[in-house]
Amino acid sequence: MRRQLEFLIAALIVLGGAVSCALTRSTATTITTTTSVAAQAQAVAVEPQKPLSPDQQRVVDYLTSHWGREMNVTGVSLVMRIVGGDYTDDDRVAIGRYLKDHPELHRTLRTFGWETVALDPLEKRIALVLSRAEREEKAAPSLNELSEVLQATPAAITRALQMLERFGIVSRDPSVGGIDHLMAEERYVDWEGAMRITFMDHRVGVEGLDPFNVN
Repeated sequence: MRRQLEFLIAALIVLGGAVSCALTRSTATTITTTTSVAAQAQAVAVEPQKPLSPDQQRVVDYLTSHWGREMNVTGVSLVMRIVGGDYTDDDRVAIGRYLKDHPELHRTLRTFGWETVALDPLEKRIALVLSRAEREEKAAPSLNELSEVLQATPAAITRALQMLERFGIVSRDPSVGGIDHLMAEERYVDWEGAMRITFMDHRVGVEGLDPFNVN
């Protein structure tokens, strides 16, 4: 029995060595490929963000100088109208991403999140409906249903969904049916509550002051 056991152990050692030798080249190739992919991903991750244009910076300066006054949590879309200029959706995406990457700019960003100020009212309401449906495991609404519930045209709903995709709030998934969108991150499925975004905002008008949003 002892000899049989010794023979079995020796055989396993030899077999293991053979397998190890056979896998060496494949393993080395895999490691090299994985390292190369990781290096490429890191290079993309550290790619510097395009600087804000002067007009975009003007919006950021307005926001950071007004947030916190009278519970001011004004969003980008409203400020773009206040300061004037020919702003586009691309401008709002650029500003929103900048605010996402720079929470140190203001306590408002650290308290309520960049999404609160980057999204416009319709986008927040759409996100609220989709988030709640997914959380409660209900079917996603159709485009016509969303249009009827939110009192917005199908074109406006579609445009808002495109913006939510660009901001990384929702992602397209035809398998879910309905509007074909799900929340892009798990944390967005349960995104309501105290000190967290509720997707809602309220506009306040005070004589002598620019209009502003509060949560």
